[in-house]
Amino acid sequence: MNLIRDDKEENSKYLSLPLLFGFMLIAFILFALRRPDIIMHAQPWAEDGRVWMAGIYNNGFWAFLILPQNGYYQTISRLTYGISIFFGFLMQPCLQM
Repeated sequence: MNLIRDDKEENSKYLSLPLLFGFMLIAFILFALRRPDIIMHAQPWAEDGRVWMAGIYNNGFWAFLILPQNGYYQTISRLTYGISIFFGFLMQPCLQM
């Protein structure tokens, strides 16, 4: 029975933070090389422009945040579009990727 905790053995199960960010950077570079138009000329999807962008712009952030959409509270979508509206309409789709 081993009662001594070995931190080296336990930490070896997980990726280190620099390695994780390295994998994310490589994945982003591969994604950008494959489809650079998605990053350079981003555009909102159907419901993004018609529902989220228009709703926040017309009703205000706090009023639109508490309204359900099709019976569901779309909190993450509304928060991201609410924050990105401060960067202007041209930058909003780039921040929503």
